[in-house]
Amino acid sequence: MSEAEGSLEERDWEVLRAAHRAMFRHPAAMQAALSALAAEGRRYAQTPEGAELKARLAESEIMHRARVLWSVTTMGVFEDEPDVTMPSAILESICRVATSTALEAHAVRLMEELNV
Repeated sequence: MSEAEGSLEERDWEVLRAAHRAMFRHPAAMQAALSALAAEGRRYAQTPEGAELKARLAESEIMHRARVLWSVTTMGVFEDEPDVTMPSAILESICRVATSTALEAHAVRLMEELNV
């Protein structure tokens, strides 16, 4: 990456990697936190100040870029649903792998990739 493209401090990468690991080590807690934050944001958006901020954020290029980064970091599995305790995408993947004829090979690969 060239300097013109921008660069991140190593600390930024460490924070993103740590956030990603934490999200998937504790998916139920992450899901609960996401649902709570989304609900708080919706309540704030009902106020005049919140509505103004929401309108500005909807037009923000930085917010669009942050959404892309969020999707990559979370792999798009967390849902904005207050009744969901475990993201369904995680459960669906577990079920697909569990019913695979190559379960043992998949388990070994996963353990290697997770350094378990």
